[in-house]
Amino acid sequence: MAAITPEHYYLLALCFTCAYVLPFLIFLGRFDQSDPKIKALHRMLLGVMGWSLFDLIITHMAQKHSPETALTAFRWLGFLFLLYPPASFELILALLERDSRGMRLLVYAPYAGLYLWGLLAPGQVGGSTFGISNPLPQANEIWNESFRLYSLVASVFFLSWLLAGAWRQSLPEKRREMLIIFLGGACSGLWIMAARRLLTVMGPGFPFIGSLSVVFTCLAAFLGARLYGRVLSPQALYQAILKASPNGLVRLRGQAVEWANQAMAQMTGLGRPEDLEGRLLAGLLDPTAHPDGERRGLA
Repeated sequence: MAAITPEHYYLLALCFTCAYVLPFLIFLGRFDQSDPKIKALHRMLLGVMGWSLFDLIITHMAQKHSPETALTAFRWLGFLFLLYPPASFELILALLERDSRGMRLLVYAPYAGLYLWGLLAPGQVGGSTFGISNPLPQANEIWNESFRLYSLVASVFFLSWLLAGAWRQSLPEKRREMLIIFLGGACSGLWIMAARRLLTVMGPGFPFIGSLSVVFTCLAAFLGARLYGRVLSPQALYQAILKASPNGLVRLRGQAVEWANQAMAQMTGLGRPEDLEGRLLAGLLDPTAHPDGERRGLA
């Protein structure tokens, strides 16, 4: 009877990951795909599957081929697991309604930089987690330690920001959703720390250090989407109808625009509803179409 190797454990981990991620992805097809939270959750789930696949590939390379081949695959296929952390941070930004293009760039850029660093510095990427030692002279694992340290600091920052956002949130349903994601992320972080501790006891190749540790975040995100998704909740359906209305609609706070639909953005010529937010409605109306006093009255 063949001995059970770490490769077998990672194969089981990949099967388990696919068993819960694929139904989630199929279920998310029922939601409004323009919802930033749904987009971020898609990327996060793909990152989880990529992480499990990466673990299996590297373990297979280490057992069937040379350490050099395994570490080369580690560097070139690193994007498979590097997608998960920034995608989970993007989900938090979406919950906080801070998911602008600039903020997403700030979230993803460091991991893109880590990927390029790994390609350019083969001697600084190690595989001790998989029991692989770098054969290059004066090799070290500075890249690995930098990845772990940055991810830890970023996780603490974003989870703290999410908790503070939940504390300030006035809508009970949004507050619950934020707290659900916070608890899921916190549990995943604790599991990762426990797995790192067990790694020192059980040795390299311990299989539960990868994607299985983030199952709590995935379950929390799934539960949050199920309860407060834009398609399944009555409030979300109402918002979707308003957004799709061919009539220009706005919600005002005083005389400033707090929310607008796409039709209103097109009427004012700005193109995007977000460009109207915070601006005075009287200043957005065509001055040649209405006298100044009439424009203030309309606003």
